[in-house]
Amino acid sequence: MKDEAIAELREIRHQISQEFDHDPQKYLAYLQQQNYKYAAQIELYQQSVQSSVPLTQPR
Repeated sequence: MKDEAIAELREIRHQISQEFDHDPQKYLAYLQQQNYKYAAQIELYQQSVQSSVPLTQPR
């Protein structure tokens, strides 16, 4: 029996690859563009993670 979750992930991965003409450089350029586009949100997230209280106490 084929795992449906894996098949779904492979299909999504193929669609993403197809969207960028199966060119990894185009995909990487898109991801870098997204980093610039959301730089402020990324910075806020990083600051919130650094200032958060640990969920567990050290033993």
